Amino acid sequence: MMDESNNDRKWCETIANKVNRAAELPVECRSFSNLLANIQRRDSKNDTKAQMAKAFEGMSAGEMEAAMSARKQGHLNPAQIQRRMTHCGKKDNRIW
Repeated sequence: MMDESNNDRKWCETIANKVNRAAELPVECRSFSNLLANIQRRDSKNDTKAQMAKAFEGMSAGEMEAAMSARKQGHLNPAQIQRRMTHCGKKDNRIW
């Protein structure tokens, strides 16, 4: 196991910035828990961005921005409103 000196920590931070997954981090650097947490946090941010992009596929850029903004504010976006207004079903079961 490596000593926790500044040079070792800097070397591990440099490598941690370049790797994509925690499994790619050298064994010597896995003793630094904050580096592992940073890699996992970075991975989770990428996952949510991919999910957001997939949710708004097929929309134009303006529609996508409006939908993302509405989602962040907790409102319905225009596409959701239109879908709810034109849905073929019992009119008594509309959810607002």
